[in-house]
Amino acid sequence: MRLSVLILVGFSVLIRESCRDYKTGMSSLLYDIKKAVLSTASFLRRRKITG
Repeated sequence: MRLSVLILVGFSVLIRESCRDYKTGMSSLLYDIKKAVLSTASFLRRRKITG
């Protein structure tokens, strides 16, 4: 439950940052989302190994 809240907060921060610099366009937003998904997946994998 808490983890999903963290993910939502992270995505909202990323989207706000991308909207602030909207001149770079949607490609950077997609790149940020991809980066967030990858880092979240690696974080979950690491937690599964250690936890």
